[in-house]
Amino acid sequence: IRARAWAYAATDTFETTDAITITISQMQVAIAAPLDGETLTGGTDIAISGSAAPLLGGAALDSVVVDAGDAHLAAAGTASWSASWASPAVAVETPVTNTATARDGGKAVVATIGVTLTP
Repeated sequence: IRARAWAYAATDTFETTDAITITISQMQVAIAAPLDGETLTGGTDIAISGSAAPLLGGAALDSVVVDAGDAHLAAAGTASWSASWASPAVAVETPVTNTATARDGGKAVVATIGVTLTP
């Protein structure tokens, strides 16, 4: 979608701004568990789950992948997806970013949360 904004000038006229580009995603993805900011025990298997869906008549999703720290996991399912993460043992509290990416061909949409692993 291309759009133009109009600005009211001091000379009582309207001036156009530069063209702006708006991108509308036809997909959504969300991480339901664990919760953003949650504290988890390192060295355990952690279930990561959520949902993904096409929007506005978009095509069906191909896949959902999860990046949990350094681990790259293929999620089972797309509309309702899940993955099991063998989290690393840690000696001190360690922040970790978990990212879920839903894909439709060459397009992707991402959801990100942060968790903390404890010893």
